[in-house]
Amino acid sequence: MSGLGTARPRAIAYWGPAPTVIARVRGEHLLAAEPPRPLGGTGVPTPIEYTLAALAACIAALSRRVSKERGASIESLEVEVEAAVDLRELTGEVPRAERKGLHDVVIHVKARGIPAREAEAIVEEAMSRCPIANALKRQVSIEATVEAA
Repeated sequence: MSGLGTARPRAIAYWGPAPTVIARVRGEHLLAAEPPRPLGGTGVPTPIEYTLAALAACIAALSRRVSKERGASIESLEVEVEAAVDLRELTGEVPRAERKGLHDVVIHVKARGIPAREAEAIVEEAMSRCPIANALKRQVSIEATVEAA
């Protein structure tokens, strides 16, 4: 057993100069935007793009861990993630009951220096351990509290 317990990562976001939202993770600033054009045009990643980047990074990092656990030697690994999103959901044009969020997520992995079958097994295990992938695959409970300041 690893001795690891439960963690509670935290992020804080607030409005910055339009269209920028400033998010902080462990005191570091990340910029995100709700761009005037769908998914682009500001040079700053959107929250949707950060979600895809988080999924790609999680799979890549866990693939490294799994490969070490298995004694495999991967020269390099590249994880590319893309997904579909109905942008009408952002404007409320899609009724709540029909909203899907991110869907049709496609993950493409390029592994170098390892046989394809072994790489597939490593990535499959990494994906099964990835909290981001697991949250996207399943509905998770999200609770919000709002207070006036």
